[in-house]
Amino acid sequence: MSTLGWEIRHALRAIMRERAVCAVIVLVLGVGIGANATVFSVVHAVLLGPLPFHEPDRLVWIRNQYPGSDSSALSTVTSRVDVFEEWRDRVTGFDALTAYNAFFGYGSYTLTGAGEPERLIGVRVADNFFDVLGVQLVMGRAFTRTEAGLNGSPAVLLTHGFWQRRFAGDPDVIGRALTLDGSAVTVVGVVPASFEFSSLFAPGTEVDVMLPLVYDVARRQGNTLAVIGRLRPGRTLSQVRTELEAVTAQVQQERPELGRFFGAAAIELKDQISSGAAGALLTLWAAVAGVLLIVCANLSSLMLSRAAARRKEVALRAALGAGRGRLLGQLVTESAVLSSAGAATGLLFAWVATSVVASLDGVSLPLLATVRVDGTAVAVTALVSAAAGLLFTVAPAWQLWRSSPQGILKEGSGTGGRRSARVRSALVVGETAVACMLLVGAGLLMHSFIQMLDVPLGFEPDRAVTLRIDPPRTLETAAARAAFYEDVIRRVEALPGIDSAGVTDALPLDRQRSWGVRAKGVIYPEGTSRSAYVRMIGPGYLESMGIVRSWSSTRRRRAASGLIVRRSARPRSSVGTSIALSASWRT
Repeated sequence: MSTLGWEIRHALRAIMRERAVCAVIVLVLGVGIGANATVFSVVHAVLLGPLPFHEPDRLVWIRNQYPGSDSSALSTVTSRVDVFEEWRDRVTGFDALTAYNAFFGYGSYTLTGAGEPERLIGVRVADNFFDVLGVQLVMGRAFTRTEAGLNGSPAVLLTHGFWQRRFAGDPDVIGRALTLDGSAVTVVGVVPASFEFSSLFAPGTEVDVMLPLVYDVARRQGNTLAVIGRLRPGRTLSQVRTELEAVTAQVQQERPELGRFFGAAAIELKDQISSGAAGALLTLWAAVAGVLLIVCANLSSLMLSRAAARRKEVALRAALGAGRGRLLGQLVTESAVLSSAGAATGLLFAWVATSVVASLDGVSLPLLATVRVDGTAVAVTALVSAAAGLLFTVAPAWQLWRSSPQGILKEGSGTGGRRSARVRSALVVGETAVACMLLVGAGLLMHSFIQMLDVPLGFEPDRAVTLRIDPPRTLETAAARAAFYEDVIRRVEALPGIDSAGVTDALPLDRQRSWGVRAKGVIYPEGTSRSAYVRMIGPGYLESMGIVRSWSSTRRRRAASGLIVRRSARPRSSVGTSIALSASWRT
């Protein structure tokens, strides 16, 4: 220990004699290590870390899957209530199944009463949703079976963020009556901050409240449920998959009225949540690892220059009796001190960077809000810094081991001879090769990004604005809702500078929704059909979005936005009551 202490003190004195050079080494190393620590923190939160649930390895995502289904369309991966109930009652491999309405983003709720009116995003979840996931509420309770019934008492759960923002964390909010869409609902609980529904299941969407899922209502809406199950202890995912396939086949035979366009594909819930981001994150991690290699190559060259300047000192110490092991120990100690300082700088950089990343609202990445520099990130950073220290020490150590003290003392002044020049040349070649790889990869990514920006959209977003309107829930008939929409369009078109206005139930580039369609007069083989992506629009929408004007210039380049269904502005109840309004103004 006394020898180690002496080596550290000697290393610190050597570093202080070359403050500027060592400061550059620490700063450059800190940037490389900090970038790796930041990306690792994101990778760990999204891909490697456990979900914030009780025994998350037992949670399974069950998606609808059948031959020819399109995984990009939400309606082809969600399930019907009747099929969900068959799985729940027949599959023995689950402790329980639960579900939520996957199409919650198409609707909203208007909060009125105390304070300013506010539009809220709410998701309907089953009464056992939190029990199956193993989430403990901060206050209050989850929904009861009665509240999830057709005529149940109106109840609502507040997300932690909305509770803090709207009610300043008031603990007396439990039991308070709120007015949502003109109806009174009772606050029965508050969701914990560790469970952010939007971050897990709908990145990019801010969820404010949760309401009970009423199966009798959802039954009339088609494929709308996202299904989650908890495995029984001792049961494996492969066993449950086999059982799900058998039950699905039985249901298809016993209940032909359900059609043949449903199936079951079970995967781990963690894979469902994070699989879409795996490729991009791992590519990014590989890129920053390449940057760290370049940093180490630069630092190796710098350390070689330092060693060349101190060759006489090292040779003199060797001539006075210092062994090569002692000399190498001094070099390794200096590198360890520098890499430790670089690691500390990198952790500070990573702490700031992860705080910024976790607060990003425009990035649709699951679990992004949970990104932080934790103990695992600190341990990985320590390993990375140790590895980096060894990497940029290898070349100087090898040069020292091959050197002859007598030869060095006989040499005149210089930079270390041909051998040092060859080592530095090899480092430069390696550094250039890695830099070229990263440069080529970055160039290809930039080229792809520019090409994507140049793809014709099929509509003209310039001078177009959109706003969302929610008809009052008191409008129960289709005629009343149609009159409401028509009145809104008339008032908007009467505004100064407005050229045209129209309505749609979903804007372009929104989530895909497919419906089964059949042409009139065409006979299809049993069990077959066609599907189409559907958008319901009203008069004036094509002109407001510039689709009519841009169609002639884009159809020759096969850049049409898809099939446009021209229908009345009256939406089906299964789609939701929220619509988007587009208007363009005159120049």
